[in-house]
Amino acid sequence: MFNKVLLTFSTRIVTALLSVVNVLIGTNYLGVEGYGTVSLIILGITIYLMIQNLLTGSSIVYFISKFKVSSIVIISYAWVLVSVLAFSSLVFGFHMLSERFHWNFEIVPMEYAWHNILLALGFGLMNIHLNILLGRERIKAFNFIFFIQHVLATAFLVIYYVIMGKQEVFYYLVAYYFSYFLSYLISFALTYNYFNSMTMPSWFEFKSMFRYGVLGQSANVLQLINYRLSYYLIDAFVGRAFLGVFSAATQISEGLWILSKSIATVQFARISNSTDLEYARKLSLKLLKFTVTITAFPLLFLMLVPKDFYQFLLGDEFNSVRLLIRLMALGTISLTASQILSHYFSGTGRIGKNTLGSGVGVFATVILGFSLIPFFGLKAAALVSSISYFTSMTYLLIQLNKEGKLKLKDFLISRSDIVDSYRLLMKQRPNSQ
Repeated sequence: MFNKVLLTFSTRIVTALLSVVNVLIGTNYLGVEGYGTVSLIILGITIYLMIQNLLTGSSIVYFISKFKVSSIVIISYAWVLVSVLAFSSLVFGFHMLSERFHWNFEIVPMEYAWHNILLALGFGLMNIHLNILLGRERIKAFNFIFFIQHVLATAFLVIYYVIMGKQEVFYYLVAYYFSYFLSYLISFALTYNYFNSMTMPSWFEFKSMFRYGVLGQSANVLQLINYRLSYYLIDAFVGRAFLGVFSAATQISEGLWILSKSIATVQFARISNSTDLEYARKLSLKLLKFTVTITAFPLLFLMLVPKDFYQFLLGDEFNSVRLLIRLMALGTISLTASQILSHYFSGTGRIGKNTLGSGVGVFATVILGFSLIPFFGLKAAALVSSISYFTSMTYLLIQLNKEGKLKLKDFLISRSDIVDSYRLLMKQRPNSQ
């Protein structure tokens, strides 16, 4: 397990660095408004994936050892068509309502709507095969696709903007066209042997995947509102340029989730293929404390870096990035913990707890977001994000505490916890205590 986590973590580190390059290209060549537009386009892809993952997300990982892969693939591809239609209806439906009632709101920038739909399709197709690889615990192949997609995106961005000197948003999208669809073709080739003999799925298989997916995506949809409602509120009430600044700060902060995402990815695959609840709980609690501790150090570094450094990297218009990172610090740590907690509950088949946890966070986001962001702008948005993430994490911790009958000292990190976490990653089972 340690090798899988190390491989995943190394891949995430490299891809995070590539993502930083992408952010730097976007901020320096597109400016605050252009980068704000790109942020909304990427958010649109995420919204599409929320719809598609009703059947092609955690359901694939969870059922890959229970159903025929060919059945899962047929269900997933059929659902892609439904997802594209649903997302398109959402995009153009909101546009019509916005024009009818004179709202200053759109799901994605309408001048790039069809590009957004096609990009979402490419990413969604790739995601199906990534989840097949993850469900089969082919972590090397999973990381390879994850890595190559980021390499392709960065390579084409460098070609278009740094070498050719382009300054239009369109070329940012072209780079992602290449990265998504080429990565999809590679991922298809790596998983083809699992479903080259096709078998039509049963109604039971579809119903089981849909039921599990709905529960899982209910949590993810609510979590997406926690993550990104502030984007829309800033765009509507403060302005697209300010959204570009906030998005840059958010991307830098979210880069610190590398470790928790890496461990949680392997954690979920391992727990989903185990029936030992005690093992899953011990694994998750130790990894929770370990990841939070490790994440705190680079977060402190980002908070202490002079703000002039951010201006030098991103441009003079991004002078408030360090302040926003500081205001989001509590949320960054909270979401690091939530990554491990939510994968514990979903991996043991109790996704409803994640849904409720996300719902608590959404309540805070909606109430505070609409109350504060229109009047206090970016600072309020950063604080709202922190409060929302902290609220969700607190709920999940309470649920874990009820289940495991834990004491306060069990949540405090110590030297022995770090040693035990290392041993846990090296072994198949935690030490009995």
